[in-house]
Amino acid sequence: MAKNSKSSAKAAKQPKTNAKAAGKNNKGGKDQKVSFFGRIKQFFKDLRSEIKKIVWSSGKDTLKNTLVVLMVVLIVGIGVWIADALLVKLREVIYNASVTDAETAIIAVKALIGMYL
Repeated sequence: MAKNSKSSAKAAKQPKTNAKAAGKNNKGGKDQKVSFFGRIKQFFKDLRSEIKKIVWSSGKDTLKNTLVVLMVVLIVGIGVWIADALLVKLREVIYNASVTDAETAIIAVKALIGMYL
């Protein structure tokens, strides 16, 4: 009697499978292995269906976004150009200063560099 209760407990723990669901993937109850070329074919079928799902923007939206990018690039370029011109002027002021002013500038630059190191 003890054997029957143990076997029924094991049967209760095992998950029940649906015979129809298990047979859907197999034709005729045999295990089917997809060939290499079959998987490649399936890949391209899936790829085609995914490409069809893409929502492409209109030409008008693309033109608008392109103009926004060009304007941002232009504004950043002008900002870099201005910063470069200011740094060139600063360099010229430091180089053209008198000896005492140059020494003062070098001391100031060393002090600034020392703050960041």
